Amino acid sequence: MAITYFGNQTSATSNSTGAYAWRLVAGYTCPGSGAQDISTLEIEVAALGVGNLRAAIYEIDGTFITQWDAEKDPAGIGWLAVTDFVDQGGTPHSPQLTGGTNYQLVVTGDNSVEVGVNVVTTGLVKLVTTDYTGGFPASLTGGSDHAREYTIRCGVEPAAAGGIVVLRRRRM
Repeated sequence: MAITYFGNQTSATSNSTGAYAWRLVAGYTCPGSGAQDISTLEIEVAALGVGNLRAAIYEIDGTFITQWDAEKDPAGIGWLAVTDFVDQGGTPHSPQLTGGTNYQLVVTGDNSVEVGVNVVTTGLVKLVTTDYTGGFPASLTGGSDHAREYTIRCGVEPAAAGGIVVLRRRRM
């Protein structure tokens, strides 16, 4: 099946840097219906500098779902795509979202790597001035009103059907 993206895919009109975490208050709607496997979580890198980025996905209420397997030092300009995810304890997992549900796609940085942003109405985005490149917290809420929406997208595809279950009789 083909990957379907959601998030802010609008080409950036500006860029921003620093130790931060941005979250869109209303979140983005996961496409489809039912279980959706997360294939990729991507951030648009607008300018290179010294530093790392990391992305995560949260429920709309701020409850942690998944994050990149590690912080990443971008090698070039454009979409930085990551396909490996870990839970809060750092254990690799294959997270799923539910189509039709809103989620927060969050980006954080620790220095001067610049992510693409677009100017939006103040209050739609919250800026949390904390560096989470070492790992995101169990809950992410609060923050100050901000007028820039970062360019981030998540690629999903319908969850694979369950495998064939083979039952064997035990001889007595």
